[in-house]
Amino acid sequence: MLRPSVDKLLLMSVIFATVLIPTWTQRYRSPKRGLRKTITLMMGFNLIYLIAYLFIWPRFLWSG
Repeated sequence: MLRPSVDKLLLMSVIFATVLIPTWTQRYRSPKRGLRKTITLMMGFNLIYLIAYLFIWPRFLWSG
């Protein structure tokens, strides 16, 4: 019963990160600084997503 909501949240987080991180970092006056911040945040998000996908999601999948 918990699995469909976790699947949806995991997929929706990618959409939110793809839209919200660049929207948030576009406020910098320097395009170079904004791009650097965007890349850093996206890499951080991808690392967190990888950890969640490898370790947290299988627990929900096999928990019943």
